[in-house]
Amino acid sequence: MDAQRQPPIKIMGATLLGTAIEWYDYGIYIFAAAVVFPKVFFPTFDDATGVLVSYITLAIAGITRPLGAVLFGHIGDRLGRRRALIISLVTMTIATTSIGMLPGFATAGWISVILLFTARIVQSLAVGGEWGGATLYAVEAAPPGLRALYGSFPQIGNGLGLLGSTGMFTLITMPRWDHLLVEWTWRIPFLIAGVLGIFGIWLRIRLEESPIFQAAVAEEASEEDQKLPIVELMRTDWRTVLKATGAFLITIAGLYVISAYVNARGTTVLSFNEHDVSQSGMMVSITIIVVVPLAAWAADVWSTRLVTLVGLIMHMVVAFPMLYFVEFDTIWGLWLGQFLGTVASSIAYAVIGTYVSGWFQARTRQSGISLAYQLAGLFSMAVPAFSQYLDTASGHHWQPVAGLFFVMAAISTLCVFIHSKADLIDADIAAREKQKATDKAKAAAKAAAAKAKATAGAAAHKAKAVASKAKPKAKDGDNSSALS
Repeated sequence: MDAQRQPPIKIMGATLLGTAIEWYDYGIYIFAAAVVFPKVFFPTFDDATGVLVSYITLAIAGITRPLGAVLFGHIGDRLGRRRALIISLVTMTIATTSIGMLPGFATAGWISVILLFTARIVQSLAVGGEWGGATLYAVEAAPPGLRALYGSFPQIGNGLGLLGSTGMFTLITMPRWDHLLVEWTWRIPFLIAGVLGIFGIWLRIRLEESPIFQAAVAEEASEEDQKLPIVELMRTDWRTVLKATGAFLITIAGLYVISAYVNARGTTVLSFNEHDVSQSGMMVSITIIVVVPLAAWAADVWSTRLVTLVGLIMHMVVAFPMLYFVEFDTIWGLWLGQFLGTVASSIAYAVIGTYVSGWFQARTRQSGISLAYQLAGLFSMAVPAFSQYLDTASGHHWQPVAGLFFVMAAISTLCVFIHSKADLIDADIAAREKQKATDKAKAAAKAAAAKAKATAGAAAHKAKAVASKAKPKAKDGDNSSALS
């Protein structure tokens, strides 16, 4: 059985759950970095500086994400998409669970900070290969006409992961348990990641390999000069990598502004508490879960390029209104502001992975899409800290951050707009379907020839049998004549 004939629910479960765990890990880390880690790991700083330092650890650790993209891209392009998916999830599960077991600064001093930093580096390394691998597998395994929908499975996982993380923190920040948050309850979501990870690994082990990857391996096996995927990618497609990096920028960095910056500002400058931002985060997650499949459906009906551009342009439209509504300092203002940003983010994020994966050749596709996404992610890791800096340096005004959001959206829109090459996955699928049709025609011709031969043989055998029966009768007739 090849991947394209696997049940859709099987592909959806393995790709969706893996990225759900990735974004669950991201969600619990980014929330903890905003409201818990400054008190647990950086208690020697004031609140605003503690949040800034916490985000800096997030940004520095994110340097390993492009390295993870190269590593898991190589595994995916050389050893198989399936194997890369399994290894990345195993690594991420171990790293995230270990964060929930770390001692705080009061117990281990700066050793606790080093351990947190180390776990985050390993986690980022695994994340470097997760999204690109899951999205690419889903797209390559999709039946004709449903590529955007299948490619949206990992993006729905984004919403489910954030919903799970914000739901967990909403629960543990309820007034009944709020006083235990810094003491120990913040660890619970990290430990639960271990259970989710084991289930996700089991699902991925049961997957078949991508049919497009299998075809690429069969074609490359006949070539003598087989280059490393990353070397081949940078030799032939480095411009495409740069454009893809720019295209991904706002879909990653923008979500950091919508969630991390707004959460931090809400709890330090405005009057929201941790429970308020957790509830709003759940609304963000539900919005992603609802909007992503609708946008993917629209892309399959019309065009992935068109829907991608609509989502990117919407980021520019909502950049200032989004943060303006948050400044009302009311729950409804918070919800409305984050809702506007999330709708734009969900539309673009739903289909940009499907669209950009078609910019690369099959033999370097996972390396290309993963590296571009993680280079954008590397810059995005600095966005929470840079947003916090702009906020503080401007006297706690939100307009500079809205301007940053607008500029990043404009860069992404431009990168998508200037890319005009044909979709290479469409070409791969067309070539494979053409080969299938050729093979089917050859098989049919062979079967028809065999049938004709069998029919001719049967007719000859029948004629011979009739002739054999006619001879004795003729002999009998001759003998009767002689006797008379």
